[in-house]
Amino acid sequence: MNDKFSHLSTNCFFIGPTGPTGPAGTIGPTGPQGKSASPETISIGTVITGEPLKNAEVIDHKEGTNHILDFVIPRGEKGEQGPQGEDGTSVTILGSYDSFAELKQAHEKGKIGESYLVGNNLYVWSDTEDEWKDIGQIKGPQGEKGEQGIPGPQGEKGDPGPTGWKGEKGEQGPPGPLVIPAAQFITFNIEDSSSGVKVNPKDKLPIDMKISDEEENFLLNDEENTITIKTPGVYRVDFTVYACLMNNTAFVKSRDVISIGLKKQNEDTVYAGASVWNDNQLPSAIVGSGILSTVLPNDVFEFVNVGKRELYLNSPNLGDNTSLFANPVISMIIQRLK
Repeated sequence: MNDKFSHLSTNCFFIGPTGPTGPAGTIGPTGPQGKSASPETISIGTVITGEPLKNAEVIDHKEGTNHILDFVIPRGEKGEQGPQGEDGTSVTILGSYDSFAELKQAHEKGKIGESYLVGNNLYVWSDTEDEWKDIGQIKGPQGEKGEQGIPGPQGEKGDPGPTGWKGEKGEQGPPGPLVIPAAQFITFNIEDSSSGVKVNPKDKLPIDMKISDEEENFLLNDEENTITIKTPGVYRVDFTVYACLMNNTAFVKSRDVISIGLKKQNEDTVYAGASVWNDNQLPSAIVGSGILSTVLPNDVFEFVNVGKRELYLNSPNLGDNTSLFANPVISMIIQRLK
């Protein structure tokens, strides 16, 4: 070695050219497992329109690993008014058809401004869509009322409709007024003679008045002395008659009998009757009752002297100030049972 380099220390080195790549080193040991990452989610909350010229904002409402984002987006400022548009095309109604198919058959194509009525709807030709467009109903102002037309012919009777549903049972109504299906027949004591009203054998007893017939079921003919029962049914008859015989000879039991009965006109059957002996020329109360049944409407009945002698209807004279109902010579009630 040259002497002039003898003073260099052992720390001195020279950099030569790069050598070849050395062999790969061995793989190191596996490191410890890291912590599991928690997944985070993002959802949209609300979008609010803010004031113009303010910055947009995104507000994150974090709840655990969930992010709820609210957006505030400023509203744009009102723009300037645009220029006036061109005038639109007018529409001319050229006719009408009952259906759209008839319109298409007659005018497969149209021109701008052409239109037709189909029923109450207006169809307008569209050049841009190359078809007829339904723009809805066209209805003008209501016209004045026209004159009454001539009545048409009577139509045929239609078939009966189906039976409707049975309605629900209604609530029970309040009780109606009490109606007694009965009538009273009266003959007053207005005879001036002391002996009374004479009735010969087989003659009808006179009847002056009917009262209390609320159903109007009985018809009194006070001229013919008959009673008509309008409604068929079963009736009870009760009567009281004041009468006597005028005996100028000794009493004869087989002869001096008063017999009275209610029977159907032109028949002999007595439905309600009574008989008493009378030998003192003083009126006796003849009380009778019975049940009669009517099958036909408007059966006619008569109250008859069915005895063999003439009788005299009479009752005590109570004076002018007493009601005539206090001393009638005949009082009869007929009541419908069913």
